[in-house]
Amino acid sequence: MQYWDTVVLPTWAVHALVNDEPLDDRDERVLDRWLAKLEGLGVTEPTFQIVENEAHFTYWNELDDLGSDCYEVEIYKGV
Repeated sequence: MQYWDTVVLPTWAVHALVNDEPLDDRDERVLDRWLAKLEGLGVTEPTFQIVENEAHFTYWNELDDLGSDCYEVEIYKGV
């Protein structure tokens, strides 16, 4: 695996990516759109690693530009 980037993602997305927790339809569409964007950038089959143990409030995140509780997440891509 190769490090690609560190991003800020809302807790609901991180739980879905890391723990396979189910999402409602709207959130699933938002996450799928973002994953497709990553794929377009050459990041296929990404692996996600939470950088910090606790979520914190941010006014912006990578998925929906809304304030929410978020994690910093490292993205790794296969080589």
